Amino acid sequence: MRVFECNQNACKTWSVQGEVEKVLWNPFDPFTFLVATEQGIVHMFDARQDKKPLWTLSAHSQGINGMSLSTQCPNCLITGSSDKTVKVWDISDSKPTCVMEKDVKIGMVHSLDSCPDAPFVIGCGGDVPSNNLHVMDIREAASGSQYCPKLL
Repeated sequence: MRVFECNQNACKTWSVQGEVEKVLWNPFDPFTFLVATEQGIVHMFDARQDKKPLWTLSAHSQGINGMSLSTQCPNCLITGSSDKTVKVWDISDSKPTCVMEKDVKIGMVHSLDSCPDAPFVIGCGGDVPSNNLHVMDIREAASGSQYCPKLL
């Protein structure tokens, strides 16, 4: 799959293996963007550089269907996958570290987003008919409280 960046003078493309499921611009660095794939991989690219990602992360064992960057907490990446897990990542210093992993009991996670007003609250949707929507504060999740002081 190719991702394009265009302006008046140029058009760039980047390639990743597999299908792209989600693309996000970094709200704290307007030159970087993240790409999540059906293979569970996240790539961070710099729009000013050609071809090579800044880093690549094997985030999940199956496709990443939901991905969000906190709009208030730099370096807080949240991913949701068909492997039925939600993970919180610290992506500072170009060395992504998993700080929380949770099965939110909604089956395959099909979508995920962060609350714009509450930096640690996320909503996610899955494929379990009787329980397909989950909203949580990552500070209250198992190991999320260890991560939060780094962000405040």
